[in-house]
Amino acid sequence: MVTIDADNRREIARLPSRPIPLEDRYDPPANFLEIETNLPVFHLKECSVRRRYSDFEWLHRELEQDSKIVVPSLSSTCISSS
Repeated sequence: MVTIDADNRREIARLPSRPIPLEDRYDPPANFLEIETNLPVFHLKECSVRRRYSDFEWLHRELEQDSKIVVPSLSSTCISSS
């Protein structure tokens, strides 16, 4: 299991959550994932991690293989404005 030292902890500290104003709703999605869990196997109860879009593509393909769940489509990597 990966351990996180004090120097790196500052870089992955939880990003402050805030309501999304109407002006920001059409901005490109952020490239981080926030996770909260109550499973005892995880030492950290909350974690933020940066991921590439390809990581989400892989996760999407894996989740789609389970026929018991409906997985929404991924947003595109590029959002154009008119």
